Order: sequence, then structure tokens, then C-alpha cells
Amino acid sequence: MPQEGNLSRLATTCHTMVELNAPRDRKCLRCGREEEWDDSVYGWTVAAEAGKAYCIHEWDVNGTHPTIAE
Repeated sequence: MPQEGNLSRLATTCHTMVELNAPRDRKCLRCGREEEWDDSVYGWTVAAEAGKAYCIHEWDVNGTHPTIAE
């Protein structure tokens, strides 16, 4: 069983902080609806074209946006 000092050292060396790079805008792949993140309402708001009212919006969630800031 590891000693307390060894566990503390392991936790210190394994603990890293990363800064997330959240997306600020998005566009529907089906209808072109564009939205921007609004910090004041903590949610997405329509930025430009509203798109189609009955579209099941498909956002590019597997795209090339870098999620970890460098």
C-alpha cells in the first residue's frame, strides 16, 4: 500500500489545469441558421438568419473547433 507522502506527490504530478475554448457561434448544417453565445442569458441567440422554423437543427459538433486553449 502506498504511503501518504507518495499519494500526495502522485496527485500533484497528475493534476493539470487546462483552459477550455468554448465555441462562440454556430451554424446549422441543414438550414443555415446562425446563432451566437450570449453570456447575459447564458444561452444561444439567433445571430443572423432564423433558418427554417421546423428544421431539426444539426450543429457541427464533431468539427474542427479546438476545444482546449493553448
